[in-house]
Amino acid sequence: MTSPLAPSRRSPTEVATRYATTDRSTDRELVSVVIPTHDRPARLRRAIRSVAAQTYGPIELIVVDDASSPPVSDDIDRVAARVDRFERHRFVTNRGGAAARNAGIEESSGEFIAFLDDDDRWDPAKLERQVPRLRAAPDDVGVVYTSVVQLDSDGEVNAVTAATESGDLTHRLLRRNVVGTVSSVLLRSDAAAAVGGFDERFPSWQDWALYLRLSKRYRFLALDEPLVVRHNAGAGQVSGDYETKRDETAPLFRRTFRPLAAREGTDDARLFDAFVEYHLGQAAIRAESYSAARRHFAAATRLAPRSLLFPLALASVACGRATYEPLERLATVLPLRRAKRALQR
Repeated sequence: MTSPLAPSRRSPTEVATRYATTDRSTDRELVSVVIPTHDRPARLRRAIRSVAAQTYGPIELIVVDDASSPPVSDDIDRVAARVDRFERHRFVTNRGGAAARNAGIEESSGEFIAFLDDDDRWDPAKLERQVPRLRAAPDDVGVVYTSVVQLDSDGEVNAVTAATESGDLTHRLLRRNVVGTVSSVLLRSDAAAAVGGFDERFPSWQDWALYLRLSKRYRFLALDEPLVVRHNAGAGQVSGDYETKRDETAPLFRRTFRPLAAREGTDDARLFDAFVEYHLGQAAIRAESYSAARRHFAAATRLAPRSLLFPLALASVACGRATYEPLERLATVLPLRRAKRALQR
């Protein structure tokens, strides 16, 4: 399966492993789990262990090695031995996460598909909690997603994203990615097929772009339980690359989705543009480029002067780190308390 928005440029793959590991008789739906990976063997093993620990079954695990150097080793097969089916594929040249996920989708045979980034892990009950909800939902509900907890490099909770938005999310998704990481979603395989998988043109915001395309056909269902844990990968995360977002992702995002916002009206289109600037400002903060953040927040304020969010964001970086960090700590106190209580249950 390739994106309808771009021609296929797939590199050849080498199928390294394909076998059934268990013979679990069940009437329950097969869930295909796709893990793309590149040069993170220890994190990959941790991610696979969290899939193998799922209380739900049957599971088909598909690992796509995006040209790791050295390649993913055979010991991964032993880590994955507890899942019902396991496949390991390898790109001979680096293609990026979207292409790796699309390769996994093409190889999948489950009724439902889930994705797990190699630096994330799941709560053992994640699929057990999601599958019954998606099974019972009407056919126009294509996605169930969960709350997500983020850990810093010391293993301490430093952020939480609550899953609260259900229904038709197109309007909300034109402002921000209210669904969050793709590691939290479970979707119907026919929904993935209907939209053509991930758009491989995007170097980042790939999950956000997928959700917007899904939202034009399907409704979303939120499961407000912290069933995904993200580990802080620091500079290795593509999502932290401010310059890539500014120079490549944001212009493509505008060209692709601004017509959708414009159909809602002129004010919606300007607000869409403002939120793109706002998210670039947030990326600049993560890159510790506070002057760039001020420029983006100022642009957002000019585009949507009636919104309070953008001038407040601009004020938060008025003096760079000196004003931003105290406000950031204050804004995260209550969510962190909530996340820590949930993790202790």
